[in-house]
Amino acid sequence: MVKETKFFRKQARKADAAAFRALDAEVEADLRALARGFRSQADALKQKKKNQKAKPRKKRSTRKRPVSSKQSSRVQ
Repeated sequence: MVKETKFFRKQARKADAAAFRALDAEVEADLRALARGFRSQADALKQKKKNQKAKPRKKRSTRKRPVSSKQSSRVQ
């Protein structure tokens, strides 16, 4: 399976290549805009993935340990 960011970057390259070959200026502009859109989607996915990795993981809370007799005498 192809990664999403890689897919969007590949589509952007294809749109740029098609824009280069386009004879009509309006079609070229539309294809360039499409390529920019693909790149921005890829950048957003990359940033989202980076942010998810940067979040610190919380430790799972374990059940409370019983208080030993030594500790219970200190508390009282």
